[in-house]
Amino acid sequence: MSTQPRQPIIPAPTTTRGKIGCALGLVLWFTVMMTPCVLFWFGFGNELIIPHANVPDAHEHPMFKLGLLMTADYRGLSITNSSILADKNNAVCVQTNVNFLLWENRNRDDPATTYCDCYERDNAETSWQLIRTESGTCTTE
Repeated sequence: MSTQPRQPIIPAPTTTRGKIGCALGLVLWFTVMMTPCVLFWFGFGNELIIPHANVPDAHEHPMFKLGLLMTADYRGLSITNSSILADKNNAVCVQTNVNFLLWENRNRDDPATTYCDCYERDNAETSWQLIRTESGTCTTE
């Protein structure tokens, strides 16, 4: 009786397209498997924050922030991003956009908002001072 080596049911990819497809499939599988862990992490009150550098009150103006929103009226994801719109030597305006991906909204309204904070300072050694806050997009002066 001769023994032949067993052939795999799904052969390993040999083409570049097949290898890329396997890599993408592996990334997709890993993403699906990690989703419950990420949701538990958000459920404990954690947020994913990418801060700006050299922005006054950086904790209030993140470049990107993703967090879980669990209030009496709203349940969903809070997505915040900000951008520096007017950057002069001693004056800066930061526009912050707050959006929501809600799965429960008892008020049936859109809580998304945009606001603009403008700061100034006397020179590079002094701290920033808030001079005005506007609702909506920043206007240039």
